[in-house]
This record gives sequence, C-alpha cells and structure tokens, in this order.
Amino acid sequence: MSELIKREIERHGEMRPPWRAFDFHPFSLGWRMGAGEDHMAAFRAWWSERRAEWGETERIAYLKRWPGRPGWTYQMIGLVWDLNAIDLLPFEEEDSVGDDPVDDVSPDGAPAEPEGLDRTAWFARGEAAGFPSLAASDADLYDPSWPQD
Repeated sequence: MSELIKREIERHGEMRPPWRAFDFHPFSLGWRMGAGEDHMAAFRAWWSERRAEWGETERIAYLKRWPGRPGWTYQMIGLVWDLNAIDLLPFEEEDSVGDDPVDDVSPDGAPAEPEGLDRTAWFARGEAAGFPSLAASDADLYDPSWPQD
C-alpha cells in the first residue's frame, strides 16, 4: 500500500475521492501533475481493490459519504457501474476525447461502453441513487466559479 493511501486511511478512515482531496475542476491540469496527480493515482489503485470487494450498494454508500460538486457526477456514475466516465461527458462527437484509442479503454483496461451510451439513462439511474441530476452536472462543469489552475 502506498504511503499516500496509508496516510489517507490514518487521517480519514478511508481514501478520499479526488474531489474531496482537492478543489480542482474535473478537467484541471492539477490532476495531471504534482499532488493532484499523486492523489488520483493512489485513489485509482485503492478503488480497484474496493471495486473487487464492494457491490453497488457499498460503492454508492462510499460516494454518499464523500459528496462532491455536481460536475463530478459523471465520475461517480462511472465508479459505481464500471463505466468509462469519459463516455458520460456532455461532448459532441467531434469534441470528444475518444479519438485516441487509449481513451476508448476503461481504467481497468476493458473496452469502453459501445458508442451510443445513453447518458440520460445512466444519469437517471445515478439520480435515483441520490447523485446530482444530468442538468446539474452539465451546468456545474461549465460554471465559472471553479477555482482556476
């Protein structure tokens, strides 16, 4: 177990999700360098173990213990139901990051959801589980009140 994971567990009882460790926008460069990148990598390692141990109920309970801004909902839905979160973003096809074959693979290496993923249905399922709505998530992603890099 990494030192960062050990420290998180000692301080918080479990690993905090990225949105609770740093107040970065989900697309911030802060996740690609420095402490944000370290936390994200440690969280992914920690989550992959939890994913193998926890079912849907435990995953949802964990995320409810650590709520985030609505803009993070796409990540929460991806974590609960093992979806490639990028497929849940509000991008038009020509704006999508999925042009790179690496982006078409989920974090565990499995193929991403097939084209045509129904964002509305997945967000409705997330909302039924207690997560913010699709409209709230999309609005928050473009909210100028996020801290700037």
